[in-house]
Formats: sequence, C-alpha cells, structure tokens
Amino acid sequence: MVALPINLQNLLRHRTVESERIEYKTAWNPDAIIRTLCAFANDFENLGGGYIIIGQDCDANGRPVLVVLHAPGGMHRPYKAPSSVSSRHKSWHYYIRRYSSTVEARGDCEQELLSLTANVPFDDRMARQAQVSDLSKPLMLAYLQEVGSALADYANELSIEELGRQMNVVDGPSEYPCPKNVGLMFFSETPDRFFPYTQIDVVWFPDGPGGDHFDEKIFKGPLARTTREALGYIERNYLHQAILKHPDRAEATRVWNFPYPAIEEAVVNAVYHQGRSTGVPKIFKAMAANGSPPPQFDTDDDRSGCLVRLPVHPLAQWPVDQSTPEVTPQVTPQVTPEVRSILDLLVAESTRLQLQEALGLKDSKHFRKTYLLPAIAAGLVAMTQPDAPRSRSQRYRLTPKGQQWLKQHADD
Repeated sequence: MVALPINLQNLLRHRTVESERIEYKTAWNPDAIIRTLCAFANDFENLGGGYIIIGQDCDANGRPVLVVLHAPGGMHRPYKAPSSVSSRHKSWHYYIRRYSSTVEARGDCEQELLSLTANVPFDDRMARQAQVSDLSKPLMLAYLQEVGSALADYANELSIEELGRQMNVVDGPSEYPCPKNVGLMFFSETPDRFFPYTQIDVVWFPDGPGGDHFDEKIFKGPLARTTREALGYIERNYLHQAILKHPDRAEATRVWNFPYPAIEEAVVNAVYHQGRSTGVPKIFKAMAANGSPPPQFDTDDDRSGCLVRLPVHPLAQWPVDQSTPEVTPQVTPQVTPEVRSILDLLVAESTRLQLQEALGLKDSKHFRKTYLLPAIAAGLVAMTQPDAPRSRSQRYRLTPKGQQWLKQHADD
C-alpha cells in the first residue's frame, strides 16, 4: 500500500484539495468507481487527478473504515473504462470530470480529450536535462511534514528516487529515472537552472505606473518558498489599514488599501494554477468584504496570460491624504523586547521550533510563555491553523497589526 502524499484529515475537510477533485462513495460500487478513476486519470481540466473516498459502516471491531483511492493525472492519457465491469461484452468509453460529476466524454469534449494525447501538461513532463540528484530531499521531507502526510513517518528511510516516485515527482524506467518538471520547481534549491526566470518579481511604482522611479525585489528558489516570501514581503511593505471614525457612533470602520486575501489568491493563482475557476470568485469576495472597488481581469484571445488589477480602496490611499482627518492610524500596542524579537524573525511563516532555534532558546515553556503567547495575545502574531493549534504543520505569521507595528518602528 502506498501512503497518501497529503494528510488524510486535511483531505476530508477540503483543506488542501478542492472539492471537485474528491468523490465520495458510501460503499464499493465497481462500475461507478472505475469510471471515476478513469475520469481523474484523464484529468481533462489539468487539476492533477483526484481522490475517491469509500466509506463503510465499520469493521469487525466496530471501528469506521475509509478506503481512499488516489488517481493522479496520467502520462499516457486519454484512457477508457467499461460502462459495466462485470459485463461479458464490455462497452468502453472515455470519461471526464465536469465540476463534481463523472460524465462520458462525447462530441466536442471527446475531441478535445483526444487532442490531449500529445499534450502532456508541462508540470507532468519528465525533465530529461536533469537528474534525480537535482531534487533536494530535505525540501521533500519538509513538505511532507508541513502537509502532515503519513509518508513523512518513513520517508527518511527511502532513497531520493523511491521518495520521488511515491510523491509522483519522479518517473521513467528504473535504469533511467528522471525528475518531473513539477519536482524541480518545488524541490530544487535552484529551479532557475532548468527553467530560466523561474522567479517572482515584486515591483512598486511610488509615482504610479508612468513614474520614473520604482522599487524591485526578486525572489528565487523553490516555488512554495518564493511564494510565501513574496506574499510576506508585499504584506509587510505595501499593505496598511486605515480607520474611519464616524461622528454619530462609537464603532469605527476599518479598511485595507488592498485586502490580503485578494493579493494572496492572485499571487497563488499566478504561480500555481492553470485554471482560475476557483480563484476569481475568491478575489471578488475579498474585495467586496473590504469595501474595495471590484477587481479587473484582462487576458488575450488565446488566454495565454491574465492581468489582475486590484483597485486601491479610496479611503486607504497611501500615504493618507491630509485632507481626510477622520482616517487615523491604529493604536500602537505595548511590545516587550521578547515579542519584538519574534516580530523581527517572522519574515515568512515559521514553525515554533524554527523561531525557538533562531532565538537560541532551549526551554520551550519559557519561549511560549514569554515570547509567543504575549505576541499572539497582543494581536501581532497569529497561527496559520487556528482551528488545529496542536497540528504538526502549525506555523506562525505576522498579522496586519504586527506588520503595521514593524513599519512604525522600523528605525527603532
């Protein structure tokens, strides 16, 4: 049995896999299950395959039983499956996923599926110019720990080739294994060696797009790391909150110049996703929740790229217009030197152990009581998984309040 490359609890709660990639079955139904496996393997929307979760009432000891089948997108698609597994004279058909349903590919859909035969997605292709040794085992192990995969329990015992095959980032015959492009992008320290300009550029034009001056920061390295670092850099340097006080009531209105969830979704979609069916609604929702003007999306006829424009909130222009005295900065919280040391370290999301080691502290109780908990209580630091505080993949990040405090005290 091959361990799942992700955490089962996160899978069941749709935390790491979108719902259209999961099919639930109450019991073993071979016809429907084989058709769905075929549809996931055909990967018509290039989502990366999917999972089938089969639930039974209980085993002989009364414990609930779940069977999880993982079908990654196939390298040699398209695939056919019989409409009836037990039929003596089987009728074979192509199947694809349409949203959360498995349907037979007919007409134009069948023709489009057939055209994918010679069009293996870029991330699934083998990188013949690279070797398995170009993958970083520490990065692979860190990823498995972060997502809480059961594979992490014995991954150290596997060779890098064996681990890569289990994670579906290595393919090819045993005598000539090759890393896949996706493996090099996520688990190589220098993916730009193989894919030039694999980087994220964050450019700020203080005087607007037509200005002569700009600030540029380039992030290189494994995609997951550079994405986190770029988002953290944007959040710390360019996002701020304004408070609008009202003369007729005590409650103030708080707005961001750009809501972080919209920025995060736009960047993640630009780096990871080939389709944007789930990201666009999230961006609209985040902008509306902040009271911002709606986002704008521009693309060409071939949809070879997408330009996302997020208009600034009119009440949170930066710097704040002096003619709007009702917009005031947030109250600055009292910060101890211990809390300040954590804020300075949180350039990117970090685990408790990473923070503790960076501070040179051995006593975990002292670290939590004196450093971490006061920072959280002050609203300057937050958990990435507040619903699961003891999760093995728990990390800590700066809150918008923490970022604002650092900006105000950058020269201290």
